[in-house]
Amino acid sequence: MLLPLRVLKGYPRTVLPMVCWLFSLLLFLPAQVHAQNDLDRRISIVVKDQNVEDVLKKIEKLVGVKFIYSREIIQSKQKISYQAQNQPIQTVLNEILNPIQITYESAGNQILLKRITPPASTLKKETVLGAEIPVTGTVTDEKGNPVAGVNILIKGTTRGTVTTSDGTFKVLVNSEEDELLFSFLGYKTQEVRVGKQSSINLTLRDDNKVLDEVVVVGFGLKNKKETVSGAISTVNAEELSHASTVTAAGALVGKIPGIAFRQTTGRPGSAPAIEIRNYGTPLVIIDGIQKDYGSFAQLDFNDIENISILKDASASIYGMQAANGVLVVTTKKGKRNQKPTITLQSYYGLQIPAGYNKPADAATYMKAIVQDETYNNVPDAARTINREQYDKWVRGTEPGFQSFDWYNYIWQTRPQIYGSLNVSGGSDNADYYISLNRVEQKSMLRNFHGFDRTNFQSNVNFNITKKLKVGVLMNGRLERNRQPGLPGDDYDFALQAAFRNLPTKRPFVNDDPRYPGISAIDPQFSYGWINEEMSGKYESQIRIMQINGTAEYSIFDGLKARALVSYWYRNIRNDLREKSPLLYRFDQPTNAYTIAYQGNARYLERNVENAEEMTSNVQLDYEKTFAKHHVHLVTGMETKLANYSRVYIWGNQEANGIPFLTTKSTANVIDAIPFNQSRLGVLGRFNYDYDNKYILELSGRYDGSYFYKKGKRFGFFPSGSLAYRISQEGFWKTILF
Repeated sequence: MLLPLRVLKGYPRTVLPMVCWLFSLLLFLPAQVHAQNDLDRRISIVVKDQNVEDVLKKIEKLVGVKFIYSREIIQSKQKISYQAQNQPIQTVLNEILNPIQITYESAGNQILLKRITPPASTLKKETVLGAEIPVTGTVTDEKGNPVAGVNILIKGTTRGTVTTSDGTFKVLVNSEEDELLFSFLGYKTQEVRVGKQSSINLTLRDDNKVLDEVVVVGFGLKNKKETVSGAISTVNAEELSHASTVTAAGALVGKIPGIAFRQTTGRPGSAPAIEIRNYGTPLVIIDGIQKDYGSFAQLDFNDIENISILKDASASIYGMQAANGVLVVTTKKGKRNQKPTITLQSYYGLQIPAGYNKPADAATYMKAIVQDETYNNVPDAARTINREQYDKWVRGTEPGFQSFDWYNYIWQTRPQIYGSLNVSGGSDNADYYISLNRVEQKSMLRNFHGFDRTNFQSNVNFNITKKLKVGVLMNGRLERNRQPGLPGDDYDFALQAAFRNLPTKRPFVNDDPRYPGISAIDPQFSYGWINEEMSGKYESQIRIMQINGTAEYSIFDGLKARALVSYWYRNIRNDLREKSPLLYRFDQPTNAYTIAYQGNARYLERNVENAEEMTSNVQLDYEKTFAKHHVHLVTGMETKLANYSRVYIWGNQEANGIPFLTTKSTANVIDAIPFNQSRLGVLGRFNYDYDNKYILELSGRYDGSYFYKKGKRFGFFPSGSLAYRISQEGFWKTILF
């Protein structure tokens, strides 16, 4: 059970000491967190076609601020659409108010709104350069309703105006060559050349990039959520950010219907198993690349932008490997035209053992022995203890007759520490996101070290020309486990010890930690010798590095070509050294420690694995809207070439003090010769919708694998779906539930 002491979200108002784990160094840094301006606090908000006043009231409830303004500044019929995820209030206000020519000042928890007016001196300086030409007009939305607060600017100048409550405007231009820029939040910015027009009537068009939520189902494969006809569920970064788990898989628990999670072990760094509709482990796609489940589980969930789960035949686009469904992960990218944003998150929590069965104390244990021997008519002379000894164990006050609590000795309260630092931003033609994360989960078992992981991610994208975009993604991970080396499963061995060690025994002879004693019926389960120095050590290290390169070229309006090339490398090293147990007793007459038990089973193993994967994906993407008809066609080819090598050696070293194997002590050597493993797939996907109402989706993949013999390697995996959105019908919109 994890009890967080303090989780930093946003900027707290109070001054408090905090403990911050700063990445690869185990460093506790006391700090004072000072009160921050309310404008720096972060919020998430989604509004569509709502009055500005209602939006401001919503922000007031979210943050606890008070907006002060006059009715003339905010038009009562002025409506906007907007969405933001975990953004500073200052950014949200700028994006909402600037397009409608409103600025603000903050004082405490009060925010004063004011109308932006161009300086009179600036207007005169610019208008005297030529004859003034008045231009009037009306701005409406696609339904013909007037739009108030539309920002109208003469291109290349600071002069402009805004539409009134009835959508009308008047502006003075210098020349017929002037161009007017019409902008309003939630709509596309439009340019209109004045020419010989004295009146301009403009219809604003919805900016679908702002208002439509997109579901990503793979590299270059995405749909508007409202036109998805398959069984696809999504989780965004905001929902994942509230987790305090070690793994990304743990952060996903309970957030998606139809997904089964099973945590089979509580050892540090372990992730729950995921099954979609109980069909088995799904295929994992991370940024367009097929990966193993561990690559997803050990991602830092704060680097994830969104996750899509393909539950039905919509997964056929991934061919034979998608029989159990697909888990599609998209990592974070920077945002264009955003100043550098630095985010630091950290927490320090305590793991407290709870709900685990506790072993019996000495009095209960002795009572059970007496009852058993009485039931079996054991004579008094042959009994384990007499009445006097039994009474001493029940009282538990005399030396040598005090119960030992193995539960509290073996199980401990241990910390879990997390730290994350990322920087993101962008300009007109580039964006970037760079992050470094560190997590450490100490084991709750005495003398067990636990798990730690360091993640690095960099995602940079550029516009080389107006038609060509390229991107480079790099990520890496180092994860380590360390614990005592024990026979069989190390953790299971230690867990059993909590019940196998007798409450009448203590871990060390005379409580001297240099001399572990026999405290269990089976001596090797005596917990006194379970530590790295006496029982040996197990260490596991996994190093992963990946580089993705992407390119997208716009051939002509609606048709794009894109390509993805990825290289992935993984190195695994496991070292296990098990020593034979050596337990002691104390000889009172000679006042010396002697050996009470000495095992002879020793074990040593080395395992080294290397894996390389090269993936490529090329596509043609055509998307076009004709009146109310929307068509989207994607076709492409994906290849994967991989090889996996392994060297494994084990044996029995001659003595506890020898940390290596010789020719004589080596029992077995496995040299797994690497061989190329290749896959090839040709994919196609067709989406059509009419007026966002009638939807058709077809997809298929001709997939081949090295697993099968020649002539049997390829198969075709098609799927199709139809959908009808009754909610788009006029009669449905008038129904009130």
